[in-house]
Amino acid sequence: MALVAVVDQHEIAAAEQARSKQVGGAVLDYANMLHREHSNNLQAGQALRIGGGPEANSPEVEAMKSKGRAEVATLDAKSGADYQKAYVDAMVKGHAEVVQLLDTKLIPAAKDEQVRNFLTNTRDHVAMHLERGEALQRGQ
Repeated sequence: MALVAVVDQHEIAAAEQARSKQVGGAVLDYANMLHREHSNNLQAGQALRIGGGPEANSPEVEAMKSKGRAEVATLDAKSGADYQKAYVDAMVKGHAEVVQLLDTKLIPAAKDEQVRNFLTNTRDHVAMHLERGEALQRGQ
């Protein structure tokens, strides 16, 4: 479950970076939506005590953290329209990966009903984020 918290933290950091890069228009709206919804999801997960325990420092969690840091660093080297396109592309790729992770691993492994409901709700939001990102890609 720590993987969900890492995803939320990464999306929050990436959205904050997008704001600092002064993205505009629909990309700014997208970054603001991702920041708000992933912040809310992180709080909801923490309320269920998701993201803690022994799995919080597992190799899989650490690898995901490292991947997120590398992605933010790569994005940071860009600016202007190049940054906006790279940001949206990264969000689409990342959200597609998270939908797959939820569908193939996390939701099927959830034994607790509250956890399963949380993960299903998370999946619905991530899928919507993916759809919005894909729409931005088509509009660029």
